[in-house]
Amino acid sequence: MLIGDVKTLPAGERLLYWVRERESIRLKKESGASRPWTDDDILSTYRFCNVRRADDRVSRWLLDHWYTPHHGHPNALLACALARWVNLPGSLGAVGFPERWDPA
Repeated sequence: MLIGDVKTLPAGERLLYWVRERESIRLKKESGASRPWTDDDILSTYRFCNVRRADDRVSRWLLDHWYTPHHGHPNALLACALARWVNLPGSLGAVGFPERWDPA
């Protein structure tokens, strides 16, 4: 669909177009297909989050390195907030999960 055509869609249909196209891009990318993953100029030029946050690279890293290994830890809520604020796996890996927390 051409960008001009997308602009003429009602807001709800435009959102559904984005959801379908963004998910299609993710599936093509993860299958190893080469670029371009879409004919949409905007979606192929700029970065967008995935439709489901759980499919994002950082979310997957957090699940594997912080959330699952430290499930039930008393600092889990603090760790989640810190992780999403920083949002960089390299930095979070260097800092490490906050096993101890002394706000004083």
